Amino acid sequence: LLLDEPISALDVHHQLTVLERVRQLTRGQGLTTLLVLHDLQAAARYCDDLLLLRQGTVAARGTPVLVYHAALAAGETAA
Repeated sequence: LLLDEPISALDVHHQLTVLERVRQLTRGQGLTTLLVLHDLQAAARYCDDLLLLRQGTVAARGTPVLVYHAALAAGETAA
């Protein structure tokens, strides 16, 4: 399943609903899902693995905790 910014035009309630449903489908159907998100907090909450890009280069890759800490150390914003 490939999703490019699936929550970008939604209010917070619907963002959470969509991401929760995607997670349920992914796990329930045994899918591999690739999401493109600009919201690092949402990515950290709903994704198992993250790849953080900065100016077209991989800045961090791994678990949400590792990537989130790398982003904070680099001064990235959460959204």
